[in-house]
Amino acid sequence: MLIIPAVQASRESTRRTQCIANCERLTRAATAHRDVQFFYPTGGWGSLWVGDPDRGFGREQPGGWGYNILPYLSYQNLHDTGKGASENQKKFEAAHMVSTLLPEFICVSRREKKLYPIVDKPHNCNRTKFSAHTDYAINRGDVYEFPGPGGPESYNTKDYKWQDTSRLTGVSFARSMIHQNDITDGESYTYLLGEKYLDPWQYDRGDDWGDNGSVYEGDDMDIARVTGFSGQTLPPLPDTPRMKDRQYIRFGSAHPTTWQASFCDGAVRCISFEIDPELHRKLGNRKDGVNINVNSIPTE
Repeated sequence: MLIIPAVQASRESTRRTQCIANCERLTRAATAHRDVQFFYPTGGWGSLWVGDPDRGFGREQPGGWGYNILPYLSYQNLHDTGKGASENQKKFEAAHMVSTLLPEFICVSRREKKLYPIVDKPHNCNRTKFSAHTDYAINRGDVYEFPGPGGPESYNTKDYKWQDTSRLTGVSFARSMIHQNDITDGESYTYLLGEKYLDPWQYDRGDDWGDNGSVYEGDDMDIARVTGFSGQTLPPLPDTPRMKDRQYIRFGSAHPTTWQASFCDGAVRCISFEIDPELHRKLGNRKDGVNINVNSIPTE
């Protein structure tokens, strides 16, 4: 009778090891981007845009962090899909990119490494039914503000009013270019990225507000998460079905006791769900001036 639980525990240990390796690889790519571009990967324009290889890595780049780290994950060719092509050809090539699975972004404790349904309809990409998703999210800070309408309708929109992101405290959000000097709390005390919470009922559906687009899109809660909302803490959650309210903006995981998170100094930790909620909130803020004892972070 004890064999089955032991086998399940062994399998989960193997899966979590793979998840840690994913987190480490994504973190190395994000910090390599920082070292080369001199700022952390931008959040892009919004959910209605995917990456464009002809628009650099800064504020003119519509794609988010998942797209911008591709060259540092050894996916330069994928990043450059459609480079130099006409606008219509780029939309065709973007659909190919969006339909390209990247296994590093999927936690096998949660779901299979495959494409999942997509609801978002990016302006610069032909319609596709399935796309590469992500189980990892960048740190958007400890202040939640709705990501906005998804960006301008076209590259030629002249009167589009960009969202005011001055209150955001994370390392990546709409049109961000956060430098190392902007992390005044210290890179060892600020989250970079981590696993995201997802309702188990919606693993395969692609219609969760935090999982209805591709990993290549711009600023959205599909690719970013927060540690606070309206003055409240948002501690990480284990995947739990039928949770209400804004759970799709939290960090979390499919693992029973921990979630993987990395810090801006490149360190990756397996953090217990028992982490103090206020400590978790502070780790999401790059500039609140609060001294943090990293030894107080419960890990495994």
